Amino acid sequence: MMNNKGFAITGFVYTVFIIFIGAMIAILSLFNSRKNILDNLKSDVLKNVNKVNANLTSYDPYTTSGTIHEFTSRTKGYYQFTLKSPKVGNTNGSTVQFEIFMTKGETIYILVGTQNYNNGMTEIRLSKDDDKSVIARASYNPSNSLIATDYRDRVIFNPIITNNDVIQATGSVTPKYLSKLKKNDDLNRVQYIKDCINGNSSNDENNWSEIKVIVEGDNKAKGKNIINDDVQFNDGYSSSNITDGLMDTIATTSGNDEQCIIVDLERTYNIDTINISHKPYETYYDSKTYVSSDNVNYKLVRYLEEEEDESGLVISSYEESTVIQVGNVYVPIKEFGGAKWLRVMHHNNLNGTLFWDSLAQPMTAGGYDTLHKKSILYNLSSYKNKSGQFEFLLEYSDVDGYNRWIQTSNPIETIEDVTGYKAVTVSWPSDSWYGLANSNSGNTLLDGNKGTGRFYPVGVISGISSGVQINNSYVTKGSTDLWVRIDNIG
Repeated sequence: MMNNKGFAITGFVYTVFIIFIGAMIAILSLFNSRKNILDNLKSDVLKNVNKVNANLTSYDPYTTSGTIHEFTSRTKGYYQFTLKSPKVGNTNGSTVQFEIFMTKGETIYILVGTQNYNNGMTEIRLSKDDDKSVIARASYNPSNSLIATDYRDRVIFNPIITNNDVIQATGSVTPKYLSKLKKNDDLNRVQYIKDCINGNSSNDENNWSEIKVIVEGDNKAKGKNIINDDVQFNDGYSSSNITDGLMDTIATTSGNDEQCIIVDLERTYNIDTINISHKPYETYYDSKTYVSSDNVNYKLVRYLEEEEDESGLVISSYEESTVIQVGNVYVPIKEFGGAKWLRVMHHNNLNGTLFWDSLAQPMTAGGYDTLHKKSILYNLSSYKNKSGQFEFLLEYSDVDGYNRWIQTSNPIETIEDVTGYKAVTVSWPSDSWYGLANSNSGNTLLDGNKGTGRFYPVGVISGISSGVQINNSYVTKGSTDLWVRIDNIG
């Protein structure tokens, strides 16, 4: 039996234990209370931060007419502006949209047009009272709408002018801050820009109008030197015109073979965009752009022949890389129609004067790559999607439209037979179009009409009608490009 001493010890232990439990409960309660206080503080801070961020980046539309508004950016970054003109008479007017980089505290001026104010035009100006400083205008007469080519020596991005689909008595301007994220690390730590061309569609001399290298809105290439000495420029058209910041000056070489120029930025930058203008409305062959930090090791960042407009070409760090290497060939990638495409075959027949040497040539293992003829068709089987389908895009450079379709059969592996065909967007359905398969004509590797014909050819070794005959209605004297969709494979 437990004596009195034992009871006393036991009672003391229980008392201490109860006191300990009570203390632990109090401490836990204190911690929990402190956590709740910290959570509430954190929530309040986040709400305030989000509120501040919203105040920095959210803007109401400007709709009040009869006055000149001042728009001042609250933070640096890229801004989109949408201008709408009012209806005047029976014309609905136009919509103008563009993007620019603005520094914190930078101001531009807005006029909202009506039938009776500013001649029915909605404008954004650099100067409050100077109607010659307009950088964008939406007019009741769409042909009078405009977007400038640059903004305070910075590039204007994604300019679009369309007709209004909604009748408005008063114009409007809607600013929007764009939270852009960089996706292309190839433009980081760049000091040297190398641009190469190899003749053009006008068969005249090589030209460069301007190269701009944009870092937070500033053109870091302006006034910089062209450092390579192996390109000779014509008198009065010197290389300094390439980096003078002016789009209406040009540097012209004494030849139209492959030539490259290099811009030295004098230090490395993490670049936002590279903007290159050769000469509007010409296609420059083998157009390639490289970047380097040391003028020794260069990375290819653009490789695509296309006709240029006044805006030239843009290589952006806010877009995915547009070049990959497949086998022995560098291949362009583009985004089109809500999808990403890899070019698997390119052929410029040069007005019916240049063709593939043999049907085997475009199927060369590792790929085939010469001026005007490029192919990675040997690797076509790698580009089926998860459902076992190919999705193709067939384009001709000098014929409007395109054919986009799905098929399950590999065109390299079947002769005059296509399975699983499904049209997506087909501009040319005539003359037995049904997708692509191996041709039995003996004159082209692939064609797109069943039977003995050779319409919609890919990989042509002999021409018809001084070019490549697409169907009974069209002949291309320019380029054939076959693309395969790659954002849905794997």
